[in-house]
Amino acid sequence: MLAAAFSALHLMALAIGLGSVWMRGRALRSRTFDKEAIRRVLAADNFWGIAALLFHRRDDGSRSLAAALSVV
Repeated sequence: MLAAAFSALHLMALAIGLGSVWMRGRALRSRTFDKEAIRRVLAADNFWGIAALLFHRRDDGSRSLAAALSVV
């Protein structure tokens, strides 16, 4: 059961990461690169960071948000 939950988190991280790449590409293709476009690029970068936290895997094999946030 735990493996299925980790697998679901892993797949969710992939979906969020792919979505953030798409968001960033659309923001960078805007006709005018103003404050609003920069805000959209930074929002996409935040989603990329969330995906990285969910996707993180430690050397001992554990995958969790707590493990990703720990500074060891």
